[in-house]
Amino acid sequence: MHRPPPVPLMRRPRTKPPRVTLRQPPNKTSALSPHMKRLLPPALRRALRGTMARLGYDIVNRREWGRDWLNDTATLCGAHPPKVILDVGANAGQCLQHLVQAFPQATIHSFEPFPSAFASLQKVAAAHPNVTAHPLALGEADGEKTLHLNRSDYTNSLLATAPEASAYAPPGWQETQGLLRVPVRRLDTFCKEHGLTQVDLLKVDAQGYELRILQGAGALLDEHRIRCLLLEVLFVPLYEGQAFFHEIYEHLWHRHYHLVGLYEINRAPDGSATWADALFVHHQPPRRP
Repeated sequence: MHRPPPVPLMRRPRTKPPRVTLRQPPNKTSALSPHMKRLLPPALRRALRGTMARLGYDIVNRREWGRDWLNDTATLCGAHPPKVILDVGANAGQCLQHLVQAFPQATIHSFEPFPSAFASLQKVAAAHPNVTAHPLALGEADGEKTLHLNRSDYTNSLLATAPEASAYAPPGWQETQGLLRVPVRRLDTFCKEHGLTQVDLLKVDAQGYELRILQGAGALLDEHRIRCLLLEVLFVPLYEGQAFFHEIYEHLWHRHYHLVGLYEINRAPDGSATWADALFVHHQPPRRP
């Protein structure tokens, strides 16, 4: 989850973006959000709009649905902010730092089976008394699995790299350089061992293993005791035996979880989507004021 080489095609560090940011749309038009229109005088709005249009950018309001998953999660939880968060595939703790900032009262359990990444994760967790780091992976069954250690550790996976991955990832990025046996727990087993009866946010970044982790949730998912889920979803073959987006969507849809939005959509040079983060919630999302 460190910042990868230019034009990354796999995992990027999760950072909390500013409320208002610049992006370049395909039609190169400029538009101000209603929020910005209320804040800026008409003359300044026109000047800013013209400047942005000449540069080929528009201005995006991050408070709109689908812009910022942290904002959307906070809105979904409303007056009951998350109390328990599971951060699966935490790597060195990049996302953890933003979870702590956004939900300072939550108890967070972070999971990372790769030893060197776990050492960095421990340092981040040590600064926050409500965070516990666990050197293990989650999966569909308790036991041990083989972790494929790739050239870029943020592409490490319990699944082998797919032959087709080279068409979507930078050269050698997913080249496997070693294997390591790591402990694996079902999600429901872990929660039972730690006295957790409900999870408010389940974040999973497991490089193609997401569906198997959901299968290991058991009654927690079937009985809707997981409120929100942020999952990495794949649109192209990157790992052997991976779950594709439509499989995860169907699995959750049948359990009455609805898709809120896709975030940090990564694309191949031809513009096709390769992977993204997907936010799901059990209840229909409320309208944002």
